[in-house]
Amino acid sequence: MRGLLTAVWWVLASALAHANLLINGGFEDPAFVDNPLHYIHLTGTELTGWTSFSTYKGTVLFNDLYNPVSQGLQAVQIEVPGDWISQTFTTVAGASYALSFDMMAYTGYGGPGLGRAPCPCISLLYVSVGSASAIFGGNSAGYVRETLFFTATASTTTLTFMNPSVPAALGNYPEIDNVSVVQTSPPVPVAEQLDALLSTVTGVGPGQSLAAKVAQAQSYYAVPDVPDTCAVLSAFVNEVSAQEGKKIPQVLAKQITVDAQAIMTTIGCQN
Repeated sequence: MRGLLTAVWWVLASALAHANLLINGGFEDPAFVDNPLHYIHLTGTELTGWTSFSTYKGTVLFNDLYNPVSQGLQAVQIEVPGDWISQTFTTVAGASYALSFDMMAYTGYGGPGLGRAPCPCISLLYVSVGSASAIFGGNSAGYVRETLFFTATASTTTLTFMNPSVPAALGNYPEIDNVSVVQTSPPVPVAEQLDALLSTVTGVGPGQSLAAKVAQAQSYYAVPDVPDTCAVLSAFVNEVSAQEGKKIPQVLAKQITVDAQAIMTTIGCQN
């Protein structure tokens, strides 16, 4: 019986790990009634699951009579430089994830100024998810599947797609569809995260203060004494902040701060 339950648990865990964590990643909701333009503009939270920002009329939700979609019946276009859509979703601190999406450029416009430019043409799309970010390029030849890997540092993570300000030659409208976020690996056990943090901070900063705090956190967590573990890690973060750019290089300070805060989130420390 125990073996059967273990097998069932692994099947369920595997299914959950590969489930899309986003709402409305295919942009099928709301389904709009076709019109002569074959698209509508949406603002605020009108695009189900997403928040939209626009300095113009809104995010463009379109069907395949306007431009191709990669799956389903609808896709979105982020029309104006500086406009964006975002969604916050549940994650597990320390777990690894993969963001994937289909991207192309609108086939009939080469902006961002008024008028039209001949295609084939390209567009750029700025993508950020958690602490990871990148700029992707799309072209009017068709959709390309893109992927960005990231490790969650908190219990929720925000994904943002933005049309960046770019030279006119690259200013075509980016279009996206079929967006998904799936967990690719379980979170690293807290004890292993503390081991890694201790290894990273040994010899860093003034004296052995940082390493001593992590060692103390390890001792408390082994009890387990979560409140005292949290208190020591909070003091660790404060010390790193005080020494950032002085005794600790800024890049390293940010890295170990994120690592410590991920541990704090995992064990349920209260801010």
